[in-house]
Amino acid sequence: MDRNFRREILDLVILIFMMWIFFFISQNHDGLYRLGIIPRSAQGVLGVILAPLLHASLVHIIQNTILLTVLGTLYCLLERMDFSKNCIFITIISGVFAWSFGKRGIHIGASGLIFGLWTQLILATFYAKQFKYFLVSVLASAFFSVVLFQVVPNNPGISWELHVGGMIAGLCVAKDMGNREKIIIKQKKIVNFK
Repeated sequence: MDRNFRREILDLVILIFMMWIFFFISQNHDGLYRLGIIPRSAQGVLGVILAPLLHASLVHIIQNTILLTVLGTLYCLLERMDFSKNCIFITIISGVFAWSFGKRGIHIGASGLIFGLWTQLILATFYAKQFKYFLVSVLASAFFSVVLFQVVPNNPGISWELHVGGMIAGLCVAKDMGNREKIIIKQKKIVNFK
């Protein structure tokens, strides 16, 4: 394992650990959920950053832990850099989307981040045009195709706004990832030409 991969995996482990710390704290402090995204309110702005760390139930955090572990690991295997930066970007974009367009209530959970990583892994193959991206895209598609049904706003307890915001952010990150890969490929061709 190379150094970058270990660093990215460590960032993923820290993120999941922080989710669980917040979950255990919230079991004794019901008011912690109020730190989630409250659409179009000054009080809810802090939730844009904190929402991925807050979960409503044990089932909720277990589901998000599994999804985040698998998607985060696939991302780290593929990219080996920028995991934290991209997680922050996806979190902010999905949170701002939920804050701007969300239905009344408090929006919490890591699903915006999960949908962002999932979308990024799926779309990276179209932008990067390399076999490794295609392979990861197929794995992510097969394993997570079920989550698409949660984008549709049919369940009052699910924040589809976080999901859609995460998908928009994932699209942006995938496009950036593809652009970087194209630059690297061009640089290698120039070096090999010389």
